[in-house]
Amino acid sequence: MQYCGMRPGKPPLKFLSFNVTVRNLADKPQWFLFPRALYEKAAAPPERSGVEGVEIFSKLPEHSVSVAQFMGSIRLQPESAGGFQALFLPPGAVISIRDFSIRFWGDNFAPLPLHIVIATQVSLGKTPADRWAGPGVKLLSQKTAEVSTRQITMVRSKFARRRTELPVAIEKAGEVTIPDALARTCSETSR
Repeated sequence: MQYCGMRPGKPPLKFLSFNVTVRNLADKPQWFLFPRALYEKAAAPPERSGVEGVEIFSKLPEHSVSVAQFMGSIRLQPESAGGFQALFLPPGAVISIRDFSIRFWGDNFAPLPLHIVIATQVSLGKTPADRWAGPGVKLLSQKTAEVSTRQITMVRSKFARRRTELPVAIEKAGEVTIPDALARTCSETSR
């Protein structure tokens, strides 16, 4: 993971940009979950947590990479502002994404500890996330791809009835903790 810069939003929002390479070393498909947004300081945990909807972004027409943005109050780490971004990768996959964005609410984002959850299954309610999105929606990325988020577009969105949050079950296979996601920066040649 390499930090490539920050674009300001409406204060105190900042859009942090990263180049990310994700490898699935397992012999089965796995989910890689990143926070959608982070707070400067850890907030009190919500009474209940879940997901109310998903927006799926994919590179068309081949669907080489799909990024699912799950929205809701679920947190992957104490500083999380809720929701998560997910990549679903086949065994042995190596996917690189340029301009991968994580929102940050606050002024001081350095250092930026980041927790990435690796899961064998993610379910909303009792439905696996890859089926919950709907028929014909492809969440499993190809085995190899290199894309920029500027090359992917939203292909589907789905929300729970009345935007009621559904409980989320994550079957963790592991977790990667990056003490400071800003420590490695993008080189001029990789931008």
